[in-house]
Amino acid sequence: AINCIEITSSGNKLGIGLNVSEKEILENIKTIFISNTGLGEMDTNYLLEYDKVRLLQSGVDTQDSLIWGDDWQKNVDSKTLIFRDLVKTQNIPVVMIDVDMMFVKDFSHLINTDFDVQVCYRENSEPVSHLGAFVSINNNEGGLKFIDHWIDNMSKRNDVPRESPALSECVGLYKDEFKIENLVDK
Repeated sequence: AINCIEITSSGNKLGIGLNVSEKEILENIKTIFISNTGLGEMDTNYLLEYDKVRLLQSGVDTQDSLIWGDDWQKNVDSKTLIFRDLVKTQNIPVVMIDVDMMFVKDFSHLINTDFDVQVCYRENSEPVSHLGAFVSINNNEGGLKFIDHWIDNMSKRNDVPRESPALSECVGLYKDEFKIENLVDK
């Protein structure tokens, strides 16, 4: 079974990217972890109605949903830290997906445990060809080292957005050290 983490939008704007009424999609997902970065009471209560959903307190409380604003960047910065914690404590694989992603059918066939890391890849989009919107860690040791490099790379950047550029750079730097698979975003 797959563990998934989704990062909430700030400003009490919720957009779950998984159609929770689809039995086929949920069948192969063990737990959906949602990082709470400012959910309101109504959204929190709604999510807790689902047995597979676990809300995680992120330590970040944001209200502004302006893209690339300060609160948005706090959300982005917190998600790789939470992702790392989940990879340390949960059974592999753990898949991080952005809250604005939508799955219309089961995606478990994409997960290949022969790889340490699988990353969403956009063809012809250099230098930012890898997206932090979908990352699967399939091996604790290699996956944790990769996430640590990614977090370190993000912390050294001043540009916004920095998550996907830092991820793309890490994939390029560490492609020979870790088994990394590109998952084309189509």
